[in-house]
Amino acid sequence: MKKNKMEISKPKTPISYAAIMTMVANGTIYLHHTASFRGYVSRKISADKILAYPYKGRYGTGYTVDLPNKASTRYSFRVYFIF
Repeated sequence: MKKNKMEISKPKTPISYAAIMTMVANGTIYLHHTASFRGYVSRKISADKILAYPYKGRYGTGYTVDLPNKASTRYSFRVYFIF
């Protein structure tokens, strides 16, 4: 199968949360939705250590960011940013 040249390539490496917020401000990427998942993300993590991981799936191509849930230690938030 040949790949279509117009196809958006999947992002390869994680990027910083600050870079994602810059892309949102520029209109390159948008916040699609936020979901909860079973897993723990430390509440003590600083903003400069939060990473956005590549995502290609049901909602499109983009990045996901895992954020802490202050109300629970069993569930955290996963935010989907899509191109």
